[in-house]
Amino acid sequence: MSIRPGNALLLILLAFGGYVMLADFFNLRQARSGDASELSESAIPQPWGGYGQRELVMSAGDDWMIDSGSTSELIEDVSPHYPLDARQWLDLAQISIAGGDFQQVDVLLNKAIAIRPLHRPTLWSAAQIALQTGDADLAERQLRQWLQLYPRDTGQALFIGRRWIQDPGKLVDRMLPPQREYLEEAMQVALRQNDFLLADEVWKRLEPKPELDDPTFLQYVELLLDMGEVAHATALWADRDPNWRPGRLVNGDFARELGESLGLNWRRRFAPPGVVIERDLDQSYSSPASLKLAFNGKENVNLSRPWIRIPVTPGGRYRLSGVWRAEGLTTRALPYLQLSAEGSRFSETLEVPDTEFDWRQWSIEFSVPENSQLMRLALRRNSTKAFDRYIDGSLWLDAFSIEQVEEPEESPQLMSEVTLGNGPD
Repeated sequence: MSIRPGNALLLILLAFGGYVMLADFFNLRQARSGDASELSESAIPQPWGGYGQRELVMSAGDDWMIDSGSTSELIEDVSPHYPLDARQWLDLAQISIAGGDFQQVDVLLNKAIAIRPLHRPTLWSAAQIALQTGDADLAERQLRQWLQLYPRDTGQALFIGRRWIQDPGKLVDRMLPPQREYLEEAMQVALRQNDFLLADEVWKRLEPKPELDDPTFLQYVELLLDMGEVAHATALWADRDPNWRPGRLVNGDFARELGESLGLNWRRRFAPPGVVIERDLDQSYSSPASLKLAFNGKENVNLSRPWIRIPVTPGGRYRLSGVWRAEGLTTRALPYLQLSAEGSRFSETLEVPDTEFDWRQWSIEFSVPENSQLMRLALRRNSTKAFDRYIDGSLWLDAFSIEQVEEPEESPQLMSEVTLGNGPD
């Protein structure tokens, strides 16, 4: 019985396919048994590689410290069959560092990243391996590659870079890619860490400089105020806010949006449940808007906002004034204004006079403590255990102003004086 050439070829291919499947099956089972020597001595030959070899390379890479030499040889033998496996190049780089051979580390890391340029674990592993070399240039280069795709990790990169770069300016230049988004992320890091030196270096490198509503500008001003650099902060603000100059209350007539709760803006973030704080264009004493607080009558509100920072001259005497209006307020625990000085125990309060009234003027005269450059004005309301603890109704604030006044001759020791008008002039 003769076999036609076509059938013979088919049988050869089927036999070869069966051999490949059996070799993969037995070699993979041996590799998963964890016995490397057994695989190398008795496995079915697979000169083209195979799943068993790949499994063995991966498990050996996890435990390369047990026998780094054998693991390195195994990876080098198998890598020609699977050159597009990033992990094996990272393992070889680790082994090279452990053996004190740093020459090929850069090449190996670049191979891994070229294979998986968008894979976060690969980029992070490459950066961590580079750190182990003690080569600052290599480490910085790998960290910048990682940051190119993950700018939100800027804070982590700066934290790592501080191990060998103490100067904040050099830290920014060497660790961060040149794009603006990394400077903006670095400014957030500086604010979270209260790091004025880092913030200042970031600010120097921002071109063009941020405008008034830019979060980066507000974060920088916030940090300046926290660090006592009030004059610098107010100068930057005055350059960007045409309606404000030092000696006036920022956005005291609510002519512009409230903005983010930072810097010299009104703060309303984290308002408690049961109250909405918003700019009201339909009801105002001075055009175009007022600030409205609406209570829903379902909460025993403990209120500490809105509030605002007010730059002042230490030791100066001022008159702070404004108007307010109430409609349908309930409870005897009404809101009140609290004026305090940062860095001092000075505090003055002014209660809302009634549950319902039309626009009414109020003013507070006060002397700034010698150690204070900033006052805080906040609208507050204390929670209560009384039966009428759930507050309802609305309160409007408008037309804030502040002016420096003469110290009264008849009472030179007077710290504050509160006055409340019966209505608008």
